[in-house]
Amino acid sequence: MTRVVVVTALCVSVCFLRFPWASPLEGRTPLPSKEPEPIRAFCIDFNWGPGGVNAFAGPGVWADACPEKHVAWYRALGANVIQTFAVSCNGYGWYRGGVVPPQPGLRHDFLTEVVRLGRLQGMKVMGYFCVGANTRWGRSTAISAMGSLEPAHPVHRQVPRLPGRSDS
Repeated sequence: MTRVVVVTALCVSVCFLRFPWASPLEGRTPLPSKEPEPIRAFCIDFNWGPGGVNAFAGPGVWADACPEKHVAWYRALGANVIQTFAVSCNGYGWYRGGVVPPQPGLRHDFLTEVVRLGRLQGMKVMGYFCVGANTRWGRSTAISAMGSLEPAHPVHRQVPRLPGRSDS
């Protein structure tokens, strides 16, 4: 019996913005603030590359990425926000010591160092988690949905459903 494994292109990153139409509640004194700097962000996407399924990079493909060069590249580009990875689609993390195992061969504590170095440069850093499009999780967790991890399959990126959950 062939087990069908499901992957989703649902990936999550969070950024909080100040909306110009938001006004303070009546009767409250607004806090003095300066106009927020426009966001200039970019993401070097470590999800794609050789060795994995669905064109995802295999585990450890980009494990030699250098945090110092990474932050310097963003700075030279003129970015003030770095969107980088906490967990890639291959299911491995870009940091050490967490619940998710790190990319095999991870040379640096990448996310931790990018955050530290980016903040020293006055930049904001967002960690991107691939929640549904996670082949390691999909292969290790009993899930139900239609589709397959195989790139030739016509539907190979779906939302996984946890057993016993009708709302997932």
